[in-house]
Amino acid sequence: MKAMVKVLFKGKPVSQGFAIGKAFILRRSDIFREVDDNCRAIEVEKELEKLWRALSKLREKMFKLRDSATHNQLRDIINAQVTILEAIAGEVEKEIREGLCAESSLKRITLKHYNQISSSGSELIGMRADDVLDVGTQLMSELRGRGPFIPPRRGTSYWLQRIYCLQT
Repeated sequence: MKAMVKVLFKGKPVSQGFAIGKAFILRRSDIFREVDDNCRAIEVEKELEKLWRALSKLREKMFKLRDSATHNQLRDIINAQVTILEAIAGEVEKEIREGLCAESSLKRITLKHYNQISSSGSELIGMRADDVLDVGTQLMSELRGRGPFIPPRRGTSYWLQRIYCLQT
C-alpha cells in the first residue's frame, strides 16, 4: 500500500466550500532573481521604448481580459491592477531617465512596494501587495520577451500567478 502524503496549503480561498477534482498548483516564478540589481541604461531612449512596448502589450492584454470578464468584481480587480501597472511604469520611467535599465528599476520598485504594502499588517491591504507582485512579474515577463503565463489546457481558469485549487 502506498503511503499517502498530506500537504497543507495556506492562502486566500477563491470561494467557500469544497471541490473534488484535480488541483493545479502554480508557483510564482521568481523572475526577479534573474535580474542584475545594478544594470545601467546604455541608451536611455531604447530602454524607454522597451518599457513602453511592454507596458502597451500588458495593458492591452489586461483590458481584453477585463472586457471579457463576466463579473463586475473581476473587472474592478483588473481595473485596480491596471492602475498599479501604470503607477509602477511611471516610477520605472523616472529611474530609466536617471540611468537605470528597465529590468533593474522594475525589480527595485516592485519589491519596494510589495514589501511596504505586505508589512502593513492588514489582510485586505496585503492582498494588494500580491497584486503589485503579480503586475510587476507580468510586466517583467513582457520586458524580457517571455509574455504572460498561458494555461496548459482549455477550460481551466488561472488568475495571474496565484495558487488556487480548481474544480475539473
